[in-house]
This record gives sequence, structure tokens and C-alpha cells, in this order.
Amino acid sequence: MILFRSLVAAALLASPVISASAQEAEEEQADTLPALNPESVAIANEILLLAYPVETRSAMFNSISETMFEQVKDSMSLLPDNPEVQAALDAFGRRILDKSKPIMDRHIPTLMEGWANAYADMFTTEELNELLAFVKTETGQKFFQLSVDVLKSPYYTEPMQAYFVEIGELQRSELDWFLTEVRALKNRTEDEPVGSESVDREPATEEAEAPLPDA
Repeated sequence: MILFRSLVAAALLASPVISASAQEAEEEQADTLPALNPESVAIANEILLLAYPVETRSAMFNSISETMFEQVKDSMSLLPDNPEVQAALDAFGRRILDKSKPIMDRHIPTLMEGWANAYADMFTTEELNELLAFVKTETGQKFFQLSVDVLKSPYYTEPMQAYFVEIGELQRSELDWFLTEVRALKNRTEDEPVGSESVDREPATEEAEAPLPDA
């Protein structure tokens, strides 16, 4: 049971869930976004192409996923000090990362398209031209390339790990509440006779019981 609860907590931490309705809402919102200046979009795409060449993007995005999982795993101070739990957690992480890589690779083109569109929306054409000139310099290249590596720097990962520890404790406490609620619901369902009326159900009124008028 401890192993199961620990892995459920790990799954909750490592895998943010987006509901189907939220995804549909996102798609609807994308359809209603205002049109962007084509010139700005073209400049933004040129910036991203220089900053993050196509052949480097898969490694970049997937390394971010690996870094985040390692931070989450290292923050799980409340997990039992059990080799089986740790081995199962490592296997869980590797399975998720391995299976998510082709999914990430498939989404990279649209992610980069969205990135360019965001730049085009956030910056003026003049500002984008300045950024383009900057990314063409040696310092600009280094800035953009290392901006992702910031996420792996201990100066960043240590405070982020402290955040994950606190969030992990919150999620585990809420998981305890959830499992308690599920057990209580299961017990109530098993104790209730088949076909019995729920105690919360309001009695039907005379108006509700009256036959419907003819059409």
C-alpha cells in the first residue's frame, strides 16, 4: 500500500493533467486570436531559427523534461526510504520520458510556431529587428542558447527543488484526503442495498408526479 500511494503521489507530481474540455477551450481560443503582422511573424521565425536551429530542438525540449523530472524525484523527501520504491520511481520516470519523447518531437513544430507568434504579439517589428540583430552576434547566440540551460543551473534548480518539496507535501496531503473520500464512498456503496433509495434524494412532489399534458 505504501508503494502504491508513493507512486500515485509521484505520478501526480510528475504529470500535470489537462482535461479534454480545457484542451478544447484552448483550441477555440486559438481560433479567435487576432491576426498577427506577417512581417513580425517572419522576423520572429528568423530569430528562433538562428537561436534554436531545427536539429537542436528535440534535445532542448526533451532535456527540459528530464531536468524537471529529476528535480521532482529529488524533492520527494517523504517517500519511504525503500530501494523498491526508488527503483519503481526510477523505472516510472524512464518509461514516461522514453514514451513522451516521440510525442514531444511531434509537437515541436507547433510549439515553435506558437513561440514565434508569441514573439510577434509581444514585440513590435522594430524591437524584433533589434532582437534579430542581437541574435546574429556571438553574445546573442550564447544568450539564447544558454537561456534554456538556466533551468539546469544549480543556482536555479536548488530554489526550484525547494518549491517542489513544498508542493509535493501539499499534493500528498491532498492525496490522503482523496483516498479517504474514495474509501468512504466505496463503503457507502457496498453497504447500500441494491435498488434502495438514496437518503439524499428528495421525495417526488405531486407536481412532478402529475401526468404530462397531451401535446
